[in-house]
Amino acid sequence: MRRARTWSAVPVALALTATCLPFAAAQTGGRGFELEPAEPLERYRPVLRYDSREDYRAQPVTLPPSKPRAVEADRVYGHIAREGGETWLQYWFFYPYNPQDRGIVDTGRHEGDWEVAQFRVGPHGVPDLATLSGHTSAEGCDLNELETVAIDGVEAPVLYVANGSHAIYSRPGVHDRPFPDPNDEADGEGREVRPPLTHITDRRPGWVAYEGRWGASDGGWIPGEQPSPPGPRFQESDAWENPATFHAERAHDCGSDPPGRPWQAAVTVGVLAVFGLGIVAIVRRRRTRRRAPAP
Repeated sequence: MRRARTWSAVPVALALTATCLPFAAAQTGGRGFELEPAEPLERYRPVLRYDSREDYRAQPVTLPPSKPRAVEADRVYGHIAREGGETWLQYWFFYPYNPQDRGIVDTGRHEGDWEVAQFRVGPHGVPDLATLSGHTSAEGCDLNELETVAIDGVEAPVLYVANGSHAIYSRPGVHDRPFPDPNDEADGEGREVRPPLTHITDRRPGWVAYEGRWGASDGGWIPGEQPSPPGPRFQESDAWENPATFHAERAHDCGSDPPGRPWQAAVTVGVLAVFGLGIVAIVRRRRTRRRAPAP
């Protein structure tokens, strides 16, 4: 499965258009054989490449959602979302724990972790645009900018999963994040898997309608403390209902590093100010000692 390729826009599009036209017809009310709703989700199900130090995997959900636990299995949850005449294939990944923290006060760790990758379906039924979630932003890429592997006649997109945070990236490597966030490491040298897919909708399975948090982490008053997240339908980004808006508002350029959060600038200035005042105080104390008359 390590045979990496780039997304071939012309040959692959021509080869897949014939198989995808029924899906496009089903969306526009055209006649012809209508595919089952989950079929396009299954066709473009992505391949995950984990960092070599990653201990968790995208897994089946466990109930009750408030008490997630690690399971030795893989799973991706597929959802078809529509907004403004566009159709997006969404792939939701659940992890029981996010162990990434900021080192000093352990503010990043939390139970439960939901991430999403979504692909917009183009005019010929072939995906042409991707949104890869990570923290409070996302990476936006044309599909031909992603690596792919040939599986059953389809070029499956390859996604790189960062150690601990499970942020999704289009390429391997260390991804810089603003202070005090640690950098994301996604070397792609760990497990490689194409998780089996479960199709989810607004009504099924029943856990999709659960409005609570997926874990017992409460967050707190310290900037950066993270509570357990809600499920896919109730994410702050509202990607479930508004995939195009999610892409427009959250996506940064493909290959670029995640931007900072609003509070990080204040924290950085505060830390630098305290450090600077400390240096000034030390210098002044030394000067005072040097000027003091000998007894």
